[in-house]
Amino acid sequence: MTGPVDRICDLLRIRLNGMDRRLGALKANGSDICDKSSRLIESQLDSVEQRICDRRKMVHAASETLAAAGRASPPAGCETEVVARARASETQALAAFTLAEAALDEAVKAALEAVLAQTDVHRARTDATTTRRDRPVRAALASAGGRHDAQAKWDRLTQVDLAGVRTEADLVAAVEQRYGLPQKQAADDVAIWASGAHATQ
Repeated sequence: MTGPVDRICDLLRIRLNGMDRRLGALKANGSDICDKSSRLIESQLDSVEQRICDRRKMVHAASETLAAAGRASPPAGCETEVVARARASETQALAAFTLAEAALDEAVKAALEAVLAQTDVHRARTDATTTRRDRPVRAALASAGGRHDAQAKWDRLTQVDLAGVRTEADLVAAVEQRYGLPQKQAADDVAIWASGAHATQ
């Protein structure tokens, strides 16, 4: 009679371990989630939501079973009463495990949603930081005079180079390529030039 309970216990243990590994990986990689892993998380979330939906009837039946178990009383009589109580206990255990598994799915769903929300927050902060950092370069290059100043500073930059510059990173890459500078030195030169050019406007 304990066979079904053992099987469900083993299944639940396997699922708990699997969820723990996945959540651990999500936590470890949470700081640098890229678009690819965001799509992976969304796929996992879809899978969990589908499982929750598919199991809805089973969960409802398990809830009803546990509610009815509290109201039912086994028939009187020695052996029949013991057998009935054992069967009722097994049924209750199976129903409780079904509810536990459903609760685990809900917890995983909430955790995945939290990771996606944190990804959105991180992306928004990164975008805001990039926009703030690029503002002096954009302002400095917004006018023909600004482009002329940039070309005076870096005479190896062509008009085509400057026309393709939209962000600080674009200008750093152009300076780095035309002058063969290390990326850090090019970035420092651009930042100094942009802050000076922006201050004179």
